[in-house]
Amino acid sequence: MAAALQCLFSTAPLAHYLRSAKFQEVLRPRGTESRMAALFADLYFSAIETGGNRSPASPRALKAEVGRRNPMFEGCE
Repeated sequence: MAAALQCLFSTAPLAHYLRSAKFQEVLRPRGTESRMAALFADLYFSAIETGGNRSPASPRALKAEVGRRNPMFEGCE
């Protein structure tokens, strides 16, 4: 999961989109997709704010949501 997240975080168009407020406008207030997107954005901002100066950002909440959506990814913390 770490390699996939690093790849996504390094994708310039995605980073630009997350930094703009546009993605907030697109989120559905009660949709399950909005939860996944919000968790990903939270992890992204946590990771870039950390910048190696503090403890690493934890993908635990995002991983739990992925596992909730697809049991194949449950557990294996």
